[in-house]
Amino acid sequence: LNELAADAEQYAAFYDQFGKYIKVGLIEDRDNKEELLALARFSSSREAVAASGDDTAADADSDDEKAGAGASSSLTSLEEYVARMPEGQKQI
Repeated sequence: LNELAADAEQYAAFYDQFGKYIKVGLIEDRDNKEELLALARFSSSREAVAASGDDTAADADSDDEKAGAGASSSLTSLEEYVARMPEGQKQI
């Protein structure tokens, strides 16, 4: 699965079918939490904001459970999200 996760397009199709099970596993399977977290993806509007040129929205990411996560959102891993957080940001 880690190899599949490296190809964003193929992994998106896989995650569309099985993503909810990975998220349930994060809660229920404590022994494999770290491995599942690496496979988990969350909706992000970051690309949509970058395309619009709106640099004022420093934290445009949102969890896929929030309202407004629609067709313009893309999937991101927690690792990718943390890597692009502005310096000094302490919460997601």
